[in-house]
Amino acid sequence: ELYNDEIEKMIKKRIKDYVPVIPADKTDDLLKYVKRGDKRFGAIVNTSDSSSDGTGKNGNDLGHWTAVYINNEDSYPSIEYFDSLVDDDIPDRLYNSLRKIARKMNPEMYFKFKPNMIRRQDFKKNTCGFMAMKFLDDRYNGVPFHEASGYDDFIEQHKGADNSKDGEQDVDEYKKKYLNYI
Repeated sequence: ELYNDEIEKMIKKRIKDYVPVIPADKTDDLLKYVKRGDKRFGAIVNTSDSSSDGTGKNGNDLGHWTAVYINNEDSYPSIEYFDSLVDDDIPDRLYNSLRKIARKMNPEMYFKFKPNMIRRQDFKKNTCGFMAMKFLDDRYNGVPFHEASGYDDFIEQHKGADNSKDGEQDVDEYKKKYLNYI
């Protein structure tokens, strides 16, 4: 289980652009991090609101880390949503915030929405924070969406929509590198 300050500390070591780490009820705050003409933007978003303690004990959801990446680098801009559990659809509040961000970055273009559809995390593990960081790390370092989301591995293996075993192996290597930052 990772807290937002731990994620921020680790992600700053890999990505020079600032990547905000925010709760679900603060997604409109992401607008202040972009301006017209920006080529890319990423954030890590928790599914719980800021009033949650993250444990579920105070009546709120347990919380789950997801990642968003907006790619405005070419003629085919996209809004990418990564949920390592592929648990639910993107929350409406986050989707609407991302649309506003894309419009602010490039009001002349329509952005394609690309959610991942391959589960990368084992339901019994709490590696979602690392999974979200790895996705953004990959995307900021030029790894294409289909590879960063695990789709390529899935197609290669043809084992159904559960690719959590491979995803957990990938994130274990990532965790070893960055846990020493906290």
